[in-house]
Amino acid sequence: MIKSITTSLLVGTALFSSAQEATVEKQIASYMIPFEQVDQASFEAIAHRIGDSEIVILGEAGHGDGKTYEVKAELVQYLMKEKGFNTLALEGEGFIDLELKNNAYPDLFPTADLSKWKPHWGDVVQTKGMVLDILHNEDLNWKYIGIEGYNRNVPVEDFLYTALEKVDIDATTKKQFKETYEKMNRFDEEITVEEMDFILQIITAIIEKGKDETKNGFTTQALVNIKGGIEDYKYSLVLGGYEGENQYVNIRDKRMAENVIWHKKNNPGAKIIVWIANFHGAKHVQNVRYREEDPTLYQNFKLFAEYLVDAFQDKVYSMAFISSSGEVKDILTTSELHQIYTPENSLEHYLHQSNTPFGYLDFNEIKNKEPTLKQTTFASMILGYDNKPGTWLDVFDGVFYIKTNEPLKMAEYKIW
Repeated sequence: MIKSITTSLLVGTALFSSAQEATVEKQIASYMIPFEQVDQASFEAIAHRIGDSEIVILGEAGHGDGKTYEVKAELVQYLMKEKGFNTLALEGEGFIDLELKNNAYPDLFPTADLSKWKPHWGDVVQTKGMVLDILHNEDLNWKYIGIEGYNRNVPVEDFLYTALEKVDIDATTKKQFKETYEKMNRFDEEITVEEMDFILQIITAIIEKGKDETKNGFTTQALVNIKGGIEDYKYSLVLGGYEGENQYVNIRDKRMAENVIWHKKNNPGAKIIVWIANFHGAKHVQNVRYREEDPTLYQNFKLFAEYLVDAFQDKVYSMAFISSSGEVKDILTTSELHQIYTPENSLEHYLHQSNTPFGYLDFNEIKNKEPTLKQTTFASMILGYDNKPGTWLDVFDGVFYIKTNEPLKMAEYKIW
């Protein structure tokens, strides 16, 4: 059954009147560069605006936006083959997994087999061309960064226990740690917050007391990610709830950024494309109101992109992807279809009226041409198709517009 995505309508706000909102959104929309199709010419126009950036963030309004995935995959291939980008960082993929995929530190994980690795969305029809490139075109020599703490392909127990044996922790505590850690991994009985905290405490001690003899401090970074995966589990599943989820956001985004920063600093020649949600690509999410019932929530967040800007300044370019019509669904095969609903007071409403299938809004260019708009509040559905007011020109560098989106389609082909 198709159901509408709910949006928070902007009524009664003291920030600006409905008439003013419509004027601002329409004014911003008028700067869109229209594309009749996605091709090399349209990508050239975007590459010109990316300029000499060394980290490009490609977002998505939802993780099941099939047309967005198709366009992103083609843009990734273009930037990698034509503009010198050589590294792909992926949300949903583990740090240790992809360092091993890069053929780094194999002796530390001798049982790991990444020979048939593919992204977790690797069986999606809309990304087929890029996935085949990743898996079967060895001439490309692309590198990868997994930005998550958890791993899908590599067992980490032996690595963790080896590191444990090298630090000055008494035998009883080591035994208790192994038993508790294995209990957590079995999922066969409920684990307490206290037990999770004990695991985290011991891993912290391993990190602080251990001697890292690996190149570039890989062992430490790997341990930080193992700890991070456990923190994800603690805050999102064991604690859960509204507060737990919000703590999880800050912890996860900081670690995701630190993984990209670690890789870039150890590989100065890396030109990185990041495949991630729009939300994590927000440079200043504090400039967006969450919802009327909790308007200041985002002011408590520092997200992935903001850490990268702190580290690399104007070398970071963040591009959101948005749509104004069509249907989408989550990447899970059991998820339901949702109709994209575009409120009349949104930026997307005016983009839709342009009647172009694709387009690009260069927020940096708009700020340069009309400095008075820089701090102007207007409404957009950039974050999860939920209409929100914000000074969006300072939140992203640009927006790729796709008029009609579609759900992800699972492929019937076999890529191996």
